[in-house]
Amino acid sequence: MSLPQGFNIEKPDNGIRELVINLNQIPGVDTDTTCEGHVWYEFPKWPTKDGWIHFSTSKGENKDLVELVKSFCSKSGYFKLEGPKELGEISSFTIIALYEPHHDEKCENLFAKWSRQQQQDYFRRAEDRRKQHAQGWKELNELVIDYIKEKALLD
Repeated sequence: MSLPQGFNIEKPDNGIRELVINLNQIPGVDTDTTCEGHVWYEFPKWPTKDGWIHFSTSKGENKDLVELVKSFCSKSGYFKLEGPKELGEISSFTIIALYEPHHDEKCENLFAKWSRQQQQDYFRRAEDRRKQHAQGWKELNELVIDYIKEKALLD
């Protein structure tokens, strides 16, 4: 099995590259934008950025893959699956690797209002979560590999 035409293997972040490649090897599945998630010490207005993988499939196809991802996300506690968003004959989904919020519902910067100690504590928790994300992306990749093998999708 090969990757879709025009797929740039250098684009996905290292922590999700294998997962993105494997998702793209499943017939009818395409990934769009991706990010493994980041902690930014030098950017106090937005100290963390959730990770994500946007993927789509033909409407009604790959339901068992979507259920696999949904189950993984619900068990993890720090991943979630959004979707489907129906776009004609395409169903679009987003796997999100969540960090602790640093803005409120009005997008006001809570982080800037915290004491130096609270900010340091936030970064400590964010680093712990970053490690959980890295492990979670690997675990999800293993599930996708098993899915591919089970469905005999590899040549």
